[in-house]
Amino acid sequence: MYLLMKLLHIVAVIAFLGNIATGLFWHIHAARTRDPRLLAHTVDGIIKSDRLFTIPGLIFMAFVAPLQRRLLALAQAGSGPRSFDYAGYASVARRWEIWGAAALLTPAAGLVLMVLKPAL
Repeated sequence: MYLLMKLLHIVAVIAFLGNIATGLFWHIHAARTRDPRLLAHTVDGIIKSDRLFTIPGLIFMAFVAPLQRRLLALAQAGSGPRSFDYAGYASVARRWEIWGAAALLTPAAGLVLMVLKPAL
């Protein structure tokens, strides 16, 4: 039973960290287009995957999720009759990327500590 729980924990850590890393990657990739429809689609997908894999993270819930909702709203608004305020979107996106990196690096550091078990 111990090994099964250990395996489940490792798989969950991989999914958690992988989801954060790929979310950051796909947003940066989509942001290069400056297309509000593509950005809205990308952020919507990131939000949906985060609901499955990332919600338990405290940094995620406090900072990343609210910024994601703001990004989605800005991109959706820019897809309509109004022109897309890319500068405003990019400002929110920079904060999202910083907090997303923090949400990735803190559990990654925890993973390193758990595996390597350095003498502190």
